Amino acid sequence: MLRRPVAVAVRCLAAAVALLPAAARAQVHFDNLSGGNGAAYAGHSENGFDVATTGGAWFEAHVFGNPVPSIFGGPIGSPSLSSLFVTRSGGGAFTFGSVDLVSQNGRSSYQIIGYSGINSVFTMNGFLGSSTTFETIFSTNPATLIDGLSIAIDPIGQPTSFNLDNIEVIAATSSVPEPATLLLTAAGMLGVAGAARRRRTT
Repeated sequence: MLRRPVAVAVRCLAAAVALLPAAARAQVHFDNLSGGNGAAYAGHSENGFDVATTGGAWFEAHVFGNPVPSIFGGPIGSPSLSSLFVTRSGGGAFTFGSVDLVSQNGRSSYQIIGYSGINSVFTMNGFLGSSTTFETIFSTNPATLIDGLSIAIDPIGQPTSFNLDNIEVIAATSSVPEPATLLLTAAGMLGVAGAARRRRTT
């Protein structure tokens, strides 16, 4: 049977492991859009994140998505450079995981910028080929903390429209200690308990 100091330390280690936070992963998938197909989109809140339009013209797409619905840059046939900005509801840090994009009947370019305050901390640039299948654009900086995310799409190849869906973001959990910190603390407690036990038996 474990003596009391060691038993207490073991219980602390078990508690530390139990406190390891699950990833606070969220996905802005536009499922709560309330307008009709082609209705103007001006932003919304979902799963603890706010999406605001910052340029161009965005519309609700209720017949095409990954899955339906999504939003699209338009108007259909003559879309313009369009952008949006993602933040946590009430503020706070998060990381960016991925976003689904598609450019129909012509190429588009995209630019994704992560911000910390007024400073940009990463920038991703790329191109979308003419397609009717969404492409998942994965973050090149998935561990970088940001508090704002800009996504802009430019219809450089005269597509009929371009769509955006499934912005994957992960809220930072600052209230819970880092897993490594928890485990090191618990391991230290085990060491102290073991030393105390050795002193009591010598």
